[in-house]
Amino acid sequence: MKKRKKILNSIITISILIFIISIIFYFVYINSDFFKLKELGYTEKEILDLRKYFNDDKEILESKDKDIIIELIKQKYYIFDNNNKYIEYYNENKDIELSEIISIINTNRDNDFYTNIKDTDIEILDALTALGYSIVEAQAAIQSIPSDFSMELEDRLKAALKYFSWFGSEYPKG
Repeated sequence: MKKRKKILNSIITISILIFIISIIFYFVYINSDFFKLKELGYTEKEILDLRKYFNDDKEILESKDKDIIIELIKQKYYIFDNNNKYIEYYNENKDIELSEIISIINTNRDNDFYTNIKDTDIEILDALTALGYSIVEAQAAIQSIPSDFSMELEDRLKAALKYFSWFGSEYPKG
C-alpha cells in the first residue's frame, strides 16, 4: 500500500512539474517577437525571409519596411543585393508597381542617363536574346554579373542565365 502511494505521489509530482514547465514555455512563447509577428499575420516562411534582412525580430517589428520587403521577395527578378535600392526607390515612387521598380533598379534606370555606364557583353546579350529573352531581361542579367567575374564565354553565359533563377545564392568565384 505504501509503495502504491509513493508511486502515485511521484506521478502527481512529475505531472505538476510538466504542467508548470509547459505554462512557463507557453508564456515565453506568447511574449516572443516571433509570436507577435505571427499575430500580425506573417507566415513562418515570411518571418524567416524577413530574418535575412534584419538582425533580430525586434528590429523587424520596429521596421516600417517589413511589408514591402515581403512583397519584394515575391517578385520574379528580385535580387537580394538590391534590396535597399528597391525600398528607397519605392518610398520615393509609391505609385509605381513593384515589378516595374525591380526592373528599373536591375537595369540601372534609376540613375540619370550616361552617368553609370557599364560595358555590355555583346556576346552574352546576343546569346540570351537568341534564347528568347528580351533585350531588357538580357541586359539585367548581364548587369547582375559581378564586374570581377571574368571567365570564358560559356561560364559568363551560365552566370547570366543564373540571374533568371537566382534567389540570393552566390555566384561561383571565377
